[in-house]
Amino acid sequence: MMRFTATFAMLIFFNLATVPFGWAFDWNNKTWKDSGCPNNFQGIWIARELPDHPAQSYRVTDNIISFQSSRSIESSHQYQVISKEGHYFILKISPDNLQELIFTFPFLKVRPYQVNQANKDSEPPKCFIKVFHYDNRKNAEYGKYKDWNIFLLNPLEEVNRR
Repeated sequence: MMRFTATFAMLIFFNLATVPFGWAFDWNNKTWKDSGCPNNFQGIWIARELPDHPAQSYRVTDNIISFQSSRSIESSHQYQVISKEGHYFILKISPDNLQELIFTFPFLKVRPYQVNQANKDSEPPKCFIKVFHYDNRKNAEYGKYKDWNIFLLNPLEEVNRR
């Protein structure tokens, strides 16, 4: 009986050890796509309820990212997608001169975060992304973020995408 118990306990341990502890939407997730959320991070994204965060909104086009701060300072920079890892896009913001950036994190990691599905007849669902800020590429690759925030796709963007 003791051998059976030990074997059973090890089986449970190995099953739990192989299950990922975190789960996140992928850009191609069915719920994400069926809700009308974008298949990438481009658009106008508004910070969700963190007024002290330096970036209050992002406007992202093909190769330009614009930040608007809580003090209405806007800064536009070129960016480069340096990696797409599963759920994440890793971006490098140019220039490397950090004094020209609103805040001092030249690397961003962006992933879909959540969809709040509203009544389909009355209003569109709300698409959220999570943006992590990194001070260098190595930290971005290893997930050692300095800061993060959640952003809502501007509702006007969602309507225009449909």
